[in-house]
Amino acid sequence: MAYIGFKRNWDIDNFSAPIVTAAGDIVTLPMLFLSAMIVLNVPDLAVDLPSLFFLALTAWLVVRIVRRGIASEKRILLESVPVLTFCTVLDIGAGVTIEHNLEELVALPALLVLIPPFLAGANGLGGILTSRISSLLHMGLVRPKKLPGPLEVENFMIIYVFAVWVFMIVGVFAHLVAGLIGVSSPGLGNMVLLSLTAGVLTVTILNIISYYVAMMTFRFSLDPDTHSIPLTSSSIDFFGAAFLMSVIVLLGLG
Repeated sequence: MAYIGFKRNWDIDNFSAPIVTAAGDIVTLPMLFLSAMIVLNVPDLAVDLPSLFFLALTAWLVVRIVRRGIASEKRILLESVPVLTFCTVLDIGAGVTIEHNLEELVALPALLVLIPPFLAGANGLGGILTSRISSLLHMGLVRPKKLPGPLEVENFMIIYVFAVWVFMIVGVFAHLVAGLIGVSSPGLGNMVLLSLTAGVLTVTILNIISYYVAMMTFRFSLDPDTHSIPLTSSSIDFFGAAFLMSVIVLLGLG
C-alpha cells in the first residue's frame, strides 16, 4: 500500500490505514479458525516443535538486534515492545467485553456478523485521523496544545461525516449477509440504528484519543508510525466493543 500510494502520489494518511486494517481482519479471522483446527486435530508434538522453533528464532533475532542492530532497529524494538504489550491488554479487554454479552449475540447471530466490520471501520477512521494529525504536526501546520484548534476540529468533523456513511453501510451489509447465510437478525432498521449509534459514540472517543496520542508522540519525539496507530486502534477496539454491547442492551436486542 505504501509503495503504490507513493508511486501514484496518493495521500497515504487517507487510504493506507483503512485498507491495511481491513486486510488484517480478513486474514486474521480465518487464520484463527485454521490454527484452532490444526491445534485440535494434530498431535501435540507437531504443534509444539514449530512453536518452539519460532520462539527460539524470535529470541535470536531480538538478541541480534540488541547486540549488532543499527540505531533505528534498536529504537523500533525498544519502543514497540511496551506499546504492543499495552495494546494486547486493551484488545483482551475488548474480547472480555464481548464475551460477557455472548448470550445476546448468540440469540441474534447477525450481531456477530456486525462486530468485525464495525471494529474494522472504526479502526480505519482512527488510523486516518491519527495519521493526519501527526502529519500536520510534523509539517508545522498545527502546534501541540492542550485543546484542539480549528484545523483539528475540521478533521474531527470530516471523520464524523465518514462515520455516518461507513457505519450505515456496515449495518445494511451485516443485515443482508445475515439473511444470505440464514441467521437471525433484529431487522434492517435496528441493525443500522445499532451500528450508527455505537459508531458515533466510538468516533467521539476516537477523536479525543487520536488527538492526544498524536500530541503525546510529537511532544516526546516518539515515532508516530510506532505509537499512534497501534495505540489508537487498540483503544478503539476496547471502546468500540463496549459501546456496541451497551447499545445492544439499551435497544433491547438479543
